[in-house]
Amino acid sequence: MKVFVLITAVIELLAGMVFFFAPHLIPDFANANPLSTTLAKMYGGAAIGLGLFALQVWRHMRSQVMQQVFLKSFIIFHFGVSAAGYYGYSNEAFQDLSTCILHLMLGLATVYFLFQKRGASVESV
Repeated sequence: MKVFVLITAVIELLAGMVFFFAPHLIPDFANANPLSTTLAKMYGGAAIGLGLFALQVWRHMRSQVMQQVFLKSFIIFHFGVSAAGYYGYSNEAFQDLSTCILHLMLGLATVYFLFQKRGASVESV
């Protein structure tokens, strides 16, 4: 799980920086209006914050509390972004489902680790 948390941190930090500092590099935002660019930057700021949080969890993996908070927070984040991505695709705001699929996969991986952790906790009791 430690590698998953680090990969998550790197993905969120990189994506957040692109969305915040250079949203015009993302194909769907190349010709975006100011409102869309502002929303992309807001997502970028949130992703940077979540990436820094994931990095702290990675650094302190011994803390079961931090692991649980990370897993539960990122499940909500990934499924929420996946649903929003699907909504954007179904309303023709996005050209493809890549955002939806990526966050759905990350959300499912996070659910897997949550249940793996719970199974390990039950076995140790």
